[in-house]
Amino acid sequence: MGLTSNLQPIIDLFPKWNLENWDNRWFAAFVFYCCIEAGYKIPVKHTNEAVKCDFAGCSA
Repeated sequence: MGLTSNLQPIIDLFPKWNLENWDNRWFAAFVFYCCIEAGYKIPVKHTNEAVKCDFAGCSA
């Protein structure tokens, strides 16, 4: 539609993401962003390195 994206504040929470390769993961990322904005201190990654996805990753 020729509009400027307003997704950068959400994408900034995920160091591996950018506007070009975020793979339409906006739905879970938006919920994560809302939690952060509401004051919840949720890490973007699980502390167990065996867990491969971010908390905002919805693969299905």
